[in-house]
Amino acid sequence: MATKATKEATAAAASASETPTLQSTLLEIVRLPCAREYFFQMALTGWGYCRADIKLFQDESDRYTETFIDEQVTLINTVKALPDVAVRLAEVSLANDALVAWRQQVGSLSKRLGKALAYTFKNPATLEAERKLSGLYEYGIPSSEPWGSVDKFLTKANTYLTNKIATLVAAKATKESLQTQFVEAAAGFTVAWTEYIAKEKAYNDGTKAVNDGLKAILAELNPMLDDGKSIYEFDPVNIKKFTIKYLVREVRGGHPAGLEGYMYFAETGKPMANARVVVAGDSEKFAVTDAKGKYKLNLAEGSFDFIYSAAGMAPQTVARKLTAGVSSRQNVSLSPVPVEVAIVPETPQLAAPVTNTVRELANAVSGVMNGATNGATNGAAV
Repeated sequence: MATKATKEATAAAASASETPTLQSTLLEIVRLPCAREYFFQMALTGWGYCRADIKLFQDESDRYTETFIDEQVTLINTVKALPDVAVRLAEVSLANDALVAWRQQVGSLSKRLGKALAYTFKNPATLEAERKLSGLYEYGIPSSEPWGSVDKFLTKANTYLTNKIATLVAAKATKESLQTQFVEAAAGFTVAWTEYIAKEKAYNDGTKAVNDGLKAILAELNPMLDDGKSIYEFDPVNIKKFTIKYLVREVRGGHPAGLEGYMYFAETGKPMANARVVVAGDSEKFAVTDAKGKYKLNLAEGSFDFIYSAAGMAPQTVARKLTAGVSSRQNVSLSPVPVEVAIVPETPQLAAPVTNTVRELANAVSGVMNGATNGATNGAAV
């Protein structure tokens, strides 16, 4: 009888082997002369130049025919159309998730069956024998049992319930629906397991197809480019058309330059939604951040000043040089606009001598006015 520790170690090893890393890491073995996103277009561009100068290439080798070039173009487009490794891995992961869900359901059913057996068979020896017959004896860790173990358990459990469900129901340990649920679980698990195996195979087959295709493309592309450089050995204008660097630059030139990144609140580090990134001097070229603070701009190649702004925040200007076909990254954090406290100027105080002079003038005017008033009054009295 296997110990609990032994079963746990076995189950953990089996679970690790189920992780869908598989053999698609072999995809990285094929070393491309440039980034994958440009490789296929670069190869097509190179063969286009070869076709344009096919007579010169035919002087180098008889293999350069229109039919041969058509075959290379077809090969490149075929390999380009194959599902990307990430797509294939996602399909395997989805199939794996479905399988895990069924294993969890089977685990729940196994616990119900275990309780029903314990309630029905009170004698320890009898209970152990019944557990062995039902498949529970070998199925101890429902959350991490390998797929083969789950399948064997379902087979034994369904056979057992066919013979013993009446006994368990009579003991009022469970209901007849338990058998139906086991049958449905067995069918669902079988479908999910079959789907997982198919996706796993497609994953590995796809990897092999991509690898073989890339190798086949390079096997003819590299010699063709070398022949091109040989043909135009003394022609500095045309020789560059058969170099990887030139071809990649030309391909990238057909793609916009990009700038993307995130905007954050400097004080909290949280994403800043509805903020703006504007190209200085061209207000029509702008982007608005989403709920995660992300933005993205597509522009022509060149140097730009980007103004980052948001309500209540101090704007920030960043200068960047963008390259065609390359998406550069720029993250920015904005701080609140500083609050300025208005200072009320004090009322200016007149100097003492000035104050006295004013007072003296006021008294003199007052005296003159009083004298004029008295004179007018006296005259009226006469």
